[in-house]
Parts: sequence; C-alpha cells; structure tokens
Amino acid sequence: MSTPFVEKYSPGEKAIYDLLNVTFAIDEEMRSWIEIHDWIRAMTFPEDFEQYRELPRLSKNFGNPKTPQFSDATLTIYSSAFTPLYRFKFVDVFPTSLASFMLASQDTPENILTSDASFRYTYYTIDKMF
Repeated sequence: MSTPFVEKYSPGEKAIYDLLNVTFAIDEEMRSWIEIHDWIRAMTFPEDFEQYRELPRLSKNFGNPKTPQFSDATLTIYSSAFTPLYRFKFVDVFPTSLASFMLASQDTPENILTSDASFRYTYYTIDKMF
C-alpha cells in the first residue's frame, strides 16, 4: 500500500520464488542433458516454427500432452542413513537455461561429467516423510 512516507506491505501479495538451480550427473549416453536441451529447443523453436511441433512428442518424456512445455518435478532429501526426510514437489516446471560441460582428453572413467540447469516453476509443496 502506498503512503506518502514508506511503502507498507501486507500479507496476501504474490509469492515470488527464486529459480530452481540443479547440478546433475550426465550419463554416458548423455540422456539427461539432451532431454533438457531438446525441451528448451522445442519451447523456443530457434530455427523455425516446425520445431515447436516436436514439443508434444517430447512431452511423453517429461510433461503433460495438454500443456507440454510444463512438467512437475520432485526432489527428495535423504538423511545420512538414506532415509527420506523431505519431499519437495515443484509444480509447472520448465527449463530456462542449460550449462555446457567440460570434456578433456586426460579425463578418466572415474571422472563424472556434470552440468547445471535452471528451471522456473509456479510454486512448491514440502512433505515431511518421517
């Protein structure tokens, strides 16, 4: 609420959530990275409008065919004994960025490739699992 002196805030305004930033392992077939890459390309059709037609086909992997650009995501937090503690459910998730990854000729099989991705979402819920 505006006043001549300061802005006065009250409950009931819109909730504003930060991005969901995730670092994930890239498997040897690069499925996780390619799936996010294809999702972003299908939503943004960078070359032509025909690419947008790929979105319903891709949504079989990650979303709802009626709203293929969105998906829901679940993140579970485990204890040191691998017991689930909390489950976060993110609603209407879609990727906004995907980082590249580094390959080097001196990499060994023990090196795990990782990448970062950022997602927008509408809101999330938290369930206590214990």
